[in-house]
Amino acid sequence: MNVYSDMDYDSLYNEIKNGPYNEKYYNDEQCNEENNNIINNNCKNDYDNSYVKTIIDKWVKDNNIEKDLIEVDGYKSRLLNSEDLFDNLNYTGEQYKDYSGTRNIYVNNAEVPEWIYNKGVNYWTMINNGLHQTFENNLIYILSKNGYLGTLYFNDKNNLVKANVYDKYAIRPVLNLNKCAIEGGCTTEEIEIEDGCIEDETTILENVPSTLSYISKIIIGISLIFIIIGCGVLGYNYYNSRKERK
Repeated sequence: MNVYSDMDYDSLYNEIKNGPYNEKYYNDEQCNEENNNIINNNCKNDYDNSYVKTIIDKWVKDNNIEKDLIEVDGYKSRLLNSEDLFDNLNYTGEQYKDYSGTRNIYVNNAEVPEWIYNKGVNYWTMINNGLHQTFENNLIYILSKNGYLGTLYFNDKNNLVKANVYDKYAIRPVLNLNKCAIEGGCTTEEIEIEDGCIEDETTILENVPSTLSYISKIIIGISLIFIIIGCGVLGYNYYNSRKERK
């Protein structure tokens, strides 16, 4: 992470020596706690404009693994999204009541794999809307170390998890790995085609019925001509034989 950080070595060491390195979601001098308000045009919470995306993309490139990745929904690498959590990892919502009223919170349950949240860190997701009716552009969802998903949810009974884009949390990339990059992950099948390519054979097969039909019409036409000529010869001979009898 030292390659991607503008921190000096001593500060970096002190920050990462006891755990994973944390970084801002969005990096802008005007997007900070002093300028924080409901509508802060200096802050952005979409993944494509995030500092986190820059870090992940560079990490993928420097580790030369992009060739093993496939693009899904516009990304080869990214952060966790809502589809991952709710459709694939079994996250659910529940009602929570506090001084501000009742709201949905999203927590782990017995169906959620522990490796999603048992790393002892809070880390970024790319979820920036859709779970609340309103959402400020300086907020982003994080997954907390006790399994809560949110912007202001409890670490424990007394501490809140803040998820402003200028705060620092861990980065946990999601990679869309091609199965063929894993040994035994995919198989190939060879198909041998004799006497030319599929297109040539298809053309020949398609033309056979029409060719046979054409030949049949010619034979029928010739047969009719011979029948007509035969009838004419018979009629001519019959006429001559009656003439000779008279």
